[in-house]
Amino acid sequence: MAIPLRFALAACTLVGAAPLVAQVPFSTVELQVQVARNVNRSLLHEYWEPGAGGAASASTPFYLGFLEFGGALHRYNAAADVPGFGALWLYGGWGMHALVASRLRLEAGLHLGNYRMSFDSAGNEFSGAITESEMVLGTSVRASLRLSGPVSVFAALRGLSVRTAPRMALWYAATGISATLATPPGLRSFFR
Repeated sequence: MAIPLRFALAACTLVGAAPLVAQVPFSTVELQVQVARNVNRSLLHEYWEPGAGGAASASTPFYLGFLEFGGALHRYNAAADVPGFGALWLYGGWGMHALVASRLRLEAGLHLGNYRMSFDSAGNEFSGAITESEMVLGTSVRASLRLSGPVSVFAALRGLSVRTAPRMALWYAATGISATLATPPGLRSFFR
């Protein structure tokens, strides 16, 4: 957990050094889709090779920061005599963002969620179960460039600490597209 925590502190320091953008809470919703790839090597990678992955999330302004909720799917193929698995990561989080240029925004965030692994076969020798579900602590940084109107493209780096025994450290590089929409007035008044 030491590396993701240091990463989070460095990211928050970077974003905190720029002027913060204050917005009306829940005034907009930013919808994001992305493709992601696991880019680090750890004990996990001795048994599994990372495959393609993707994620979708929604975030909304919350005073000087933002709230984010999302989910990601990643595939890990067997590299040894173990079954492959699909991983579903569901999370909620809070972060800060700062404009560093008229169309360039930097973000840093902290996430808490659940990492569910569904193995390809039941009763496998490696884990003895078909599914495993663990708590995840995560950090992220993202650079977003507004293209036109509500549409932006972004690149992100996410660090996850999955609370398995032993703990898994996973780093994902991602790229995606987002659209920022005004929150419907009825929904905005619900949150106030």
